[in-house]
Amino acid sequence: GIDAVASEHEEARGIDAVASKSVRDFHEGSYDRIEISIKCRDLKNRDLISKSDPFCVVHLDEEEDQYNNSEDSDDDDGISSLRLSKKPSERSKKIGTTEVIKDNLNPDFTTTFVTNFIFEERQTLIVRVYDEDVKGDPDLSKHDYLGAAAVTLGKLMSSRGHIVKLPIIGKGEKKSRGRGHMIIQAEKVASCNDQLVSTNVQ
Repeated sequence: GIDAVASEHEEARGIDAVASKSVRDFHEGSYDRIEISIKCRDLKNRDLISKSDPFCVVHLDEEEDQYNNSEDSDDDDGISSLRLSKKPSERSKKIGTTEVIKDNLNPDFTTTFVTNFIFEERQTLIVRVYDEDVKGDPDLSKHDYLGAAAVTLGKLMSSRGHIVKLPIIGKGEKKSRGRGHMIIQAEKVASCNDQLVSTNVQ
């Protein structure tokens, strides 16, 4: 009788452990599919005769606190104290590149980017802005670097309207020095829960 009771307790604990792991795995795998759009305002002009021809290169980085300097940051994400390099880290994932907009210091890029916002991870969106010098050349060293802005997806998605306005910061700079601002907006297009429901219906 005692052995049978003990066996039942062990089995119950095993079931609880499996259930707990399933719940944990579900939450760790929770995400929203979001679409990101980008605008820039008051970009620094690098052309002598005409205005700059800007385009953006977008990366997503999941390295913890790489872009955060808590000692002198103005907010939790350290946006004002970013020291972004012209080159992304080796672990950064390139999401894509916008179109080039000619002679425009206030571009509204029509190219949008879809990615996963994973609830349990710290994901940093890094957007670098360039002035096209050699038409169509994929080598970024052939273009003038105008600066960059970054924000965690958590901050972006928790902001009102899923919109943030960020200073554009140059290489080696602590804060923006007249390089303009970037407006990043996100819109949820789907969630993992939506996909689960769709799968169950099928």
